[in-house]
Amino acid sequence: QANSIWEGDDFDNLLLGLLESCEDDDPGVVAVALTVIVTILKKFSRRFHDYVHIELLALSLLETLRDPKHPLQPALRLVEQALDLISNTGIPENIFAIFVTRVDTEVSCGSSARPSQRGIIMIRISLKCLASLMLRMEKLQLAEYIDRITPPLLKCLNHANVMVRQSVIQCFVAMHAVAGPTYMEHLSSLKDSQRRLIKIYVEKTAKARQNSTRFQNKKTN
Repeated sequence: QANSIWEGDDFDNLLLGLLESCEDDDPGVVAVALTVIVTILKKFSRRFHDYVHIELLALSLLETLRDPKHPLQPALRLVEQALDLISNTGIPENIFAIFVTRVDTEVSCGSSARPSQRGIIMIRISLKCLASLMLRMEKLQLAEYIDRITPPLLKCLNHANVMVRQSVIQCFVAMHAVAGPTYMEHLSSLKDSQRRLIKIYVEKTAKARQNSTRFQNKKTN
């Protein structure tokens, strides 16, 4: 009976009700709504393959963190869980532009020397989702987005917050893993020190993956 509710025609109304609850003044109500959303994403992820549903959900989840009347916890933990599920199960081409736009917007709005904590969190989470999505894309598929995503990523590399800079490095690592060395052509505006830093992280990640593969091979032999 419970499953049929989420599989039926009332799904849209139920989702809208949950998202409205995420805007409630009571943090307890927000936490319950987010918990239900995480559960739905785990059990009925296919219902979010539609672009309209996934865009509405992703943007609403991020906006939950922006609202200063909500304490960051437990909302932050639950939103991260939900967005992690979205970026690892959703159709990449339906989601990618959402997070690219969010990163671009937040970086432009928070370009001061002292960006807000919530703005930093939204950038960091969006970058994490982008890295996950890139790793799930084919080389040609990612190539269509490189020109669109590179400018906001380069801005993040010069961000005042170290967590943002670390997060964007992981995006470059993911980009290299899928697109190969050719992606460096898009980083010509970077300083030599920044390109070297990216190269170090790329090589470190590649080495870690090789070691992990060897370990798994030894276990199976």
